[in-house]
Amino acid sequence: MNLFATAAAGVALPAAALRSSPSAAAKAPEPIFALIDAHKQATKDLDAHCRREEQLADIPAAKSKSSSFGRELDIVKTDDPRWIAYTKEWVELSQKTDEIAGELVSVDNLSLAGAAALLAYAIEHAEAGYLWPDSLQDASDDAESGDFFYYLHRILLEALQRATIQA
Repeated sequence: MNLFATAAAGVALPAAALRSSPSAAAKAPEPIFALIDAHKQATKDLDAHCRREEQLADIPAAKSKSSSFGRELDIVKTDDPRWIAYTKEWVELSQKTDEIAGELVSVDNLSLAGAAALLAYAIEHAEAGYLWPDSLQDASDDAESGDFFYYLHRILLEALQRATIQA
């Protein structure tokens, strides 16, 4: 998979994010449905991990200074090993969720049914209080960047245009 470079808090996007061309592959099951399910599961996994923070309440503040900002992890070696492990896992789960979000808006040849499912899920996810990645950047074009919704709009427009041409 050809990935885009990302900003510190960004997410990688496959190079196909802005390309589309009709092909025989359109008859195969659409990957968007599996990606939506994968993103839902990744979100559940991240939520479950965050709820486990309560189990670390006995760690004093002086031993729980490790943190993350975007994709950057700041580990304080004198922290409680449980806190360090918790912080590292949070970053891994968060990155996985964001990477799948990037894949959601990078599917080639999205059908109208796939576009409708993606849009419905994007709304459902946001209405549940979750955030989408706010920094996606195209490595092949430094000027091309935007948030999840920028790429969502692009992929939905491409699906609508293809459907219009095929009609």
